[in-house]
Amino acid sequence: MRLVKYLFLFLFTFLVALFFFMPKENLYYYLEKELQKHNIIISNEKISTTPVSLKIVHADVSAQGIPIAYITEAKFTTYLFYNTLSLNSIELKNIAKDFIQSDIEEILLKENITNPFYISVDITGEFGRAKGYIDLKKRLLHLDVTLQKEIPAIRSYLQQSDKGWYYEYKF
Repeated sequence: MRLVKYLFLFLFTFLVALFFFMPKENLYYYLEKELQKHNIIISNEKISTTPVSLKIVHADVSAQGIPIAYITEAKFTTYLFYNTLSLNSIELKNIAKDFIQSDIEEILLKENITNPFYISVDITGEFGRAKGYIDLKKRLLHLDVTLQKEIPAIRSYLQQSDKGWYYEYKF
C-alpha cells in the first residue's frame, strides 16, 4: 500500500513539475514553424513567460504575404486540468477587415483534460458575440452567432435555425 501511495505522489509531483517547467517558448516557436508551412507568418511579437503562462504582445499576422491582423495580446495559460488561450484586441486588416467590417475584442479558447478533443470558443467583437466549439474528432467548428451590427458579408455565411443564427465549418 505504501508503494502505491508513493507511486501516486511521484506521478503527481512529476505532472506538476512538467506543467511548471514546460518549455512554453519552444512550443510557441514550433507552432510558428508549423504555421509557416501554411504561409501564415507571425512577426514583430514580444514573448514573456511565467510558470503557468506564455504571453505574446504586439503580433502582426500575415497570410501569403498579406497583412491580416494585429493582435495586441495573446495569452496561453496551462493548468493541471484545463488550458486557455485568450486573444485580446484584434485589429483586422485588408481582406479580413473588408469581410468582417469590425475589429474583434476577444477570442477565448478553452480545452479541458477530461475531453481533450473538444475546445470551447467564445468570440466578442463590435459585430456581436459568437459562442461555440471546435470538435477535433469530427473536424468541425460550430458557432452560435448573435449579431449586434448588421454586416451583410457575415450574414451570407450564417445559417438560420430555430435557435438563431449559426456558422459551421468542416476542416
